[in-house]
Amino acid sequence: MTPEKLFERSWAITVLNNVLRRLESDYHSRGKGREFQSLRHVLDGQADERSHGQIATELGVSAGAVRVMAHRLRRQYRELLRNEIAQTVADEKQVDEEIRYLLQCL
Repeated sequence: MTPEKLFERSWAITVLNNVLRRLESDYHSRGKGREFQSLRHVLDGQADERSHGQIATELGVSAGAVRVMAHRLRRQYRELLRNEIAQTVADEKQVDEEIRYLLQCL
């Protein structure tokens, strides 16, 4: 990798980590830290060995509730990412393009 590509990758990882920390902080401030820890794996797009049923048992809720929680977590992550990127571009219309670029840098 060129130094430029390494810098861009580092930038992308930093942005994503900042968003993840903000999301985690929000969940903890609402008393949902355990929920966040149980579901954070859904954000990386990789399958986890634990099923929704196992997580449901761990959290004391139904598997359907876990699916809803995971959906809400992903949605909030996307919103926070859009807000983070919106602070770095001149025009709101550039947010989607910048997010695509960020993902390409990974």
